[in-house]
Amino acid sequence: MSPGPSDSRKSVDLVGEQLAEQWRQEGFPVVPMGRLGAAKDMAAVLSFHVSDDAAT
Repeated sequence: MSPGPSDSRKSVDLVGEQLAEQWRQEGFPVVPMGRLGAAKDMAAVLSFHVSDDAAT
């Protein structure tokens, strides 16, 4: 499973700074949240998965 496109160094290296900046400014409409993922988004998912709430 992949978190999808993210605003990370690796993604910028793949697409280039210009396109990454365009996506930051205009959004990324091909994904449901309409923007590139951020480290805080992935951290929130991981926090949930290790919490007691994920057991139910």
